[in-house]
Amino acid sequence: MWDAYENGGQLFDNPSKLGITVGEAPTESAIVTPLGNHGVLLATSSNSQGFDETDFRYTQLLSQFVETALTRSTREQGLAEIQSITREMVNADSHDAIAEILMTRLPEALSFPLCSLWRHDTTTETLEPVATTETAEQIIETVPTIGPGEGIAWTVYTTGETEVVTDVSTRPDSYNRNSPIGSEIIVSVGEYGVLATGSTRPQSFTETEQRLVETLAKNVATAIELVTRRRELRQRERELTATKQSLEDSKQQIEQTNSNLETLNRLLRHDVRNDISVIAQTVHRLEQSMDNEDSTVDKHFDRLFSRTEHIRDLTTDLRN
Repeated sequence: MWDAYENGGQLFDNPSKLGITVGEAPTESAIVTPLGNHGVLLATSSNSQGFDETDFRYTQLLSQFVETALTRSTREQGLAEIQSITREMVNADSHDAIAEILMTRLPEALSFPLCSLWRHDTTTETLEPVATTETAEQIIETVPTIGPGEGIAWTVYTTGETEVVTDVSTRPDSYNRNSPIGSEIIVSVGEYGVLATGSTRPQSFTETEQRLVETLAKNVATAIELVTRRRELRQRERELTATKQSLEDSKQQIEQTNSNLETLNRLLRHDVRNDISVIAQTVHRLEQSMDNEDSTVDKHFDRLFSRTEHIRDLTTDLRN
């Protein structure tokens, strides 16, 4: 049956000798046609030579329609799951929470049990592993930190182009050609890093799965950007709140200072006016006690009276 799958289908006249049985009914002839990466379509008959070449061609045509329908269904189901994962990610409150959602949901939602997410560390200029699915941790044990030029993941990060590795052991630029991972899809997550999903078997991924992983990675990048912006906005709001409080405190201090100055000004005006009154009365007494025939003395007294009145007027202006 495996040969039939790889060779585009086969017509069997005696399938029982090949181990092809369907339930308890005798199987004397069978047609096996591949359904792409979905499996095979098996048609059986209890009659010897129950199928001819026309039946075989018809079954091949039917299998193409079935394969197309299965591919469409897989893609639609995958997109629906990605939408569900994305809704959960955009509501996360941190990058770590997004990574946890991914590694928790991917094995069941998209049947990707072997996944890892790397983040680009601008300080060390390396790709640091952030999160890994439970199955991947059991198989890989230690997910490596990837430096510049080390492995396919770094190339994907720097170029932004997806890499579908059909056989890790034959790629000279693989980080570890002896890895238990047989094949993998590595996609860019924008400036954040890369996302990889793998399989222990070579040539395990379809084009549909590649498109799904690429779509998911774009949504991850968008979710990370949203979380980053929300975090920056919250920080900005905290700064604005602190600035507003500081301005309120400054306003209260200024109002208190103005109040204190007003009180001091009122006291000073009162004291100055009292002193001016005393000076004016003293000058008046001196004027009366002295010889008024001296015009020079009169001028000095007039000047003193004028200056005291001027000071009194100033205190009135300051009050107003």
